[in-house]
Amino acid sequence: MEDNKSKRYRKIRLLIADDEGMIRDTLASFLEYHGYEVIAARDGHEALTKLEDEKGEVDLLILDVTMPELNGFEVYEAVKKSFGPIPVIFSSGYVLQSTFNHTLEDVPKIFIQKPFSFDKLLRCIDELLPRDG
Repeated sequence: MEDNKSKRYRKIRLLIADDEGMIRDTLASFLEYHGYEVIAARDGHEALTKLEDEKGEVDLLILDVTMPELNGFEVYEAVKKSFGPIPVIFSSGYVLQSTFNHTLEDVPKIFIQKPFSFDKLLRCIDELLPRDG
């Protein structure tokens, strides 16, 4: 029988895609420190490849909206076609919240404006993936 503690603290798998290496690496380190399993990708193509390698088995995506070639919205559309809806946090220093509001109907999502605090990111993750207990 699985106890409540182990159920509550199971590893949550996150995929981060951001073309800015310092942001990607800092977020990955911070989230790993807080107990998340993190898969990091440097662009949209790598994100899709890594997600394919993982057979879509991630709990949450954190996607930069403004990446070269495939932006965060395009990555998400490809993810949704292959694996169905996965909760997502979109981030950008350029795209405004008002632009984001009309995108991707019926998807558990949050937009977070860069720069953002680590505490805000953790609150967004908890909002999309409430923990038991």
